[in-house]
Amino acid sequence: MTSIRAFIQHLSVSVAFLSRLPVPERLTGTDFSTFKRATWCFPLAGIIVCIPAILAAYLISFTTPTALIVVITFLIIQTIVTGALHEDGMADTIDGFGGGKNTQAKLDIMKDSAIGTYGVVALILTYLLKISILFTIADYQLYKMFFAIISAHTFARGLQILFWHSLPVARYRGLSHQIGRPDKATAWIALAFGTILAFFIIAFVFSAFQIVSAFLLASLAFVGFRYLCLRQIRGQTGDTIGAMFILAEIAFLFGLATSFS
Repeated sequence: MTSIRAFIQHLSVSVAFLSRLPVPERLTGTDFSTFKRATWCFPLAGIIVCIPAILAAYLISFTTPTALIVVITFLIIQTIVTGALHEDGMADTIDGFGGGKNTQAKLDIMKDSAIGTYGVVALILTYLLKISILFTIADYQLYKMFFAIISAHTFARGLQILFWHSLPVARYRGLSHQIGRPDKATAWIALAFGTILAFFIIAFVFSAFQIVSAFLLASLAFVGFRYLCLRQIRGQTGDTIGAMFILAEIAFLFGLATSFS
């Protein structure tokens, strides 16, 4: 397989996994084992997954002077496009960590498809926090919100892959175990790719303080949540990988929303 064909396949596989966007099977192939090698493309796939929601929000902005409506439109379309993939992981993770008395109980709760009180509260607070942060950014200048969203997705995707690689599998019958962990090279390429993309997307849009804050807070979210997963379930599952993305994304956006003024 040529490098160009491999790149197209890796990007297609990543987009197909992260969203419900229609991707022809001839581009993704049928070999599931190629997925973990394709994860280095997650930062770029994240940009593609954002495009439909950004376009919808941009069009809505011509019909309303209220930035809040634009923000909510973006989140609605984004949730539809992704199928709430990572939100589901966040809810299951918080349910397990909050409700289980020991490691096995936590994993059993996380595996249960039903959502509990902890998960519902986590989702409500997550969306309220996203709305507040994006509204704060959009209230200054709407285009900044779009740049913030894209950059947050690219860097958070890189951290997501590094998180996946850096922790052992906690459950030996889940999706994470079935796919296997990305190797060290793939994980660090994903992080480097996501970091470079994110930086150049926002380099001339936000202040140096905001940029440093965004990268620092997202990195702290990575370190803190990784430590929590080790303490709670001694590793990672597909749910925690999704939750890692949500936390890193919010932390990055929060950093961009900070200001001394």
